[in-house]
Amino acid sequence: MIACEYAVRTCGIENDTIVIALENFRAWGTLPASTLAELDALAKQLDDRYLTLQERAGSDPSLKPEYLSAFSEARAVSALTFAARSDGLESAAEAVYEAASAVDDPKDLVNRVLSVLGDG
Repeated sequence: MIACEYAVRTCGIENDTIVIALENFRAWGTLPASTLAELDALAKQLDDRYLTLQERAGSDPSLKPEYLSAFSEARAVSALTFAARSDGLESAAEAVYEAASAVDDPKDLVNRVLSVLGDG
């Protein structure tokens, strides 16, 4: 969860669905299927936006910062969906991987995760 929160905060995502999902996940350790579906749809929407911008950036390099931002946002939302799936270690690992992909320098994120695990 710490990785997801870090990625969302670092990316500067401001979305009511994400805010509510983070609050609920923090409180209950899980999310209802309807919230997961909303997050999945949001991640897909952000992925589609990222891919569209990436294609357009081929002919317009000024779009690179925008498509990298969309990529990071999509990865942060995806991290949250993996974390909330409750599928054990594999989902947790995917969540950390996605969260690390969302930030420019994952070192601080990894240190925070290790700290929570008691290794830091």
